[in-house]
Amino acid sequence: MSEENNIKETTDVKETTNVQETTNVQETTNVQETTKVKETTDVKESNTIFIGKKPLMSYALAALLQFNSGNSSIIIKARGRAISTAVDVAEIIKRKLMNDQVKVSCICIGTEILGEEMRNVSTLEITLTKDLTKK
Repeated sequence: MSEENNIKETTDVKETTNVQETTNVQETTNVQETTKVKETTDVKESNTIFIGKKPLMSYALAALLQFNSGNSSIIIKARGRAISTAVDVAEIIKRKLMNDQVKVSCICIGTEILGEEMRNVSTLEITLTKDLTKK
């Protein structure tokens, strides 16, 4: 009888390990799915210019290249202290580089929460569109 009890106990242990293995497999597939979702949300559009710490004219020339490559609209995005630079870039493109061939079609203002400290950071998106009536 003791031999039969030992055999039953070992089979019970094997069954529980099989259950644990299947749950581990399910957890890894969930992790892979969430990373795929993150990868698709991080895709950058080709007509978007992110304003940072570079000189002002670098962004203005990048926007001009976007218009010359065939894009009819571009989006200038900035947050925090770079918002004033984004406004300057939009005005340089509109008044100097494109000679009033571009108009501001949309301005979106928002707030993002960043960091472990949960800080509020202001965001700005300026959409510039080529005015097809003027050439």
